[in-house]
Amino acid sequence: MEIWNARVEEATNQCANLRTVVLIRNMTDFRFKVFETQTAQFDPADYIWHSNANDNFEGWTAQGGVHTFTWQPNGAQFTIIRPVSGSARSFQVKKPGTLDPEQILESVGFADDWVTYL
Repeated sequence: MEIWNARVEEATNQCANLRTVVLIRNMTDFRFKVFETQTAQFDPADYIWHSNANDNFEGWTAQGGVHTFTWQPNGAQFTIIRPVSGSARSFQVKKPGTLDPEQILESVGFADDWVTYL
């Protein structure tokens, strides 16, 4: 949490109204949801930490016991758990067809002399 807070402090020194964009994606059918949230620092004293069955650390609010963070071993990933905002925008992207590599190269005017083998 100290690392997170230090990075947020550094970023807010450069941009006072710092926001985080959250993208939720379902790559099976290319459906997405996106929203913004305020980027904030957290007081470590407000949370209680426990290990879960996967040996990840979970942060729970000391008041109310709400699961708020999950930190994977070795600091590999720090996840902040937030409810999806009511202002979130949902959208779906049409899955593109297969592109023909030869057509792409031809359309950009590719020539063999673009590449030099060393």
